[in-house]
Amino acid sequence: MYNKNIETMVSYFREGCKDTFMMGLELEHFVVDSQNALLPYSGERGVETLLGSLSSKYEEEYRMQGRLIGLWRKDCSITIEPAGQLEVSISPQTKAERVLEIYATFRKEVDELLTAWDCHLAECGYLPKGKAVSQELIPKKRYQYMDAYFAKIGDWGRRMMRGTAATQVSIDYTDEEDFVRKYEAAYKLMPILSWITDNVPVFEDTPNEQALIRTKIWQGVDGARTNVYDFLQGRPLSFQTYAEFAYNTSLIVVREAGEDKPTEKTAAQYYAERPIGREETEQILSMVFPCVRLKKVLELRGADSMPIEEALGYAVLVKCILEKPGRAENWLESVGIRTIEQADALTSILLEKGEKADFNGQSIKELTDSLFAFAELFCEEKDKKYLQLLQKRKDKI
Repeated sequence: MYNKNIETMVSYFREGCKDTFMMGLELEHFVVDSQNALLPYSGERGVETLLGSLSSKYEEEYRMQGRLIGLWRKDCSITIEPAGQLEVSISPQTKAERVLEIYATFRKEVDELLTAWDCHLAECGYLPKGKAVSQELIPKKRYQYMDAYFAKIGDWGRRMMRGTAATQVSIDYTDEEDFVRKYEAAYKLMPILSWITDNVPVFEDTPNEQALIRTKIWQGVDGARTNVYDFLQGRPLSFQTYAEFAYNTSLIVVREAGEDKPTEKTAAQYYAERPIGREETEQILSMVFPCVRLKKVLELRGADSMPIEEALGYAVLVKCILEKPGRAENWLESVGIRTIEQADALTSILLEKGEKADFNGQSIKELTDSLFAFAELFCEEKDKKYLQLLQKRKDKI
């Protein structure tokens, strides 16, 4: 059964292969009051009430245990993260301007409601105010089980669930070879991409001086599920080896007969005697958390939440560097980030030294300026303003 289920997962990845290059953008927000305190999920001025007020503008509602937890329409969807962080997922697009149009409509609808409450959306990588562990979890059993599991490991997993917000860009891959190329390049780029998008002014009610705090949090969550290369131990990356990584990691949560249930078994143990289908495959893949995650797209998960223009700059940067074979590899070679180990070393240097970090005789500012200049070579003229906005934000810090 092991080999059969691995093949089911590999087939799922193959279904994701596309000849086009499109980008999906997911942007998480904190819903906060006038003092920047997080709104609860429940209550008259809560996230569930906000979703209910928006519901007529969407085609479908998502409910869990009778409670409203998401909305969908053809160009975007709204879901909520464990402590009520509001995530808008914009359908895959080829043009940044179309992403901006869809997002602007979403914001107009949400902002009108929140302004009446004297509340607003905040885009940053960590809670702008308050302690993460004191925040209410939404009524979703999956998150309750994850919270109990992470509580056994330490505080990082609970802080991740309740306190973080991200910008996620998803990109297509054409085939298995293209997946490997893009995955490895994205992983090697991730320390610099995370640095460029670092946006955590406050951590646990204290001014933050730690660079890449979300990276530090994810490293502390559960190492077995956050780095596929640790699992591979030198074996080559492929659809199969990535499937094995996910299949041999503890599940935390399984879905049986429409209900979420806790388990500490791996998928290999849990499904040892029975085949998995699409729902089980998607659940298994959702329970590993590498900075680059494989599904039917590649998810780049290392960026903090940012205002939309800067998030678009990040999406444009990713497209310019990763769209065509050879681009990312040429730049990485030029700055000496040739291996996974070197990328990990750069992450460690950034965590330790922040803006004073240097790598191969280059400062982090020189590396980021080089990356932006390289990306501009391949950037459509109308999109350069987004790259420049992202670069200016980082230069001000």
